Amino acid sequence: MSINLFIWNVKGFNDKDKHPAFKNWLNVNKVSIGAILETHVKESNMSLIMNYVCLCWSSTTNHSEDEDGRIIIFWRHPYQVTILLKFRQSVTCLVQCPGSPAFFVLAVYAANTVEERKLLWDSLKDTKYDLSLHSSPWIIDGDFNEIIHCAEHSSDFFNQITPR
Repeated sequence: MSINLFIWNVKGFNDKDKHPAFKNWLNVNKVSIGAILETHVKESNMSLIMNYVCLCWSSTTNHSEDEDGRIIIFWRHPYQVTILLKFRQSVTCLVQCPGSPAFFVLAVYAANTVEERKLLWDSLKDTKYDLSLHSSPWIIDGDFNEIIHCAEHSSDFFNQITPR
């Protein structure tokens, strides 16, 4: 069985204008499991949005760790997803599908500050050891809020800095 997995920073999934195109993209690409990041979807709006975009899918968020629900993970039958860890900047789960080997997925939406990102890196190391992932199939993907070139930054201030 083919597994189509994605992790995507949709930035502002509350915007209803984004829903039809996203729903169409899911169907065209026959997505099995996915995570969307930086959604800004309040917990009270989750059911309404997910019922429109991903009707008959299962989902979970990290609203318990961050009121903005930075990460939404969703999947469809026959996949089974067991959430193992939720943090403000990441969600780790075990993905199982009949006839396929199980694997782990860690979806990341890193904080903007260096100090908070250091906490993320520490938690990733802890997750690896706590769940004994050093010999398991493990996908880590997401938005790490890191840039290579100043021009990639959304702030004009950073675009004017000369790299050292």
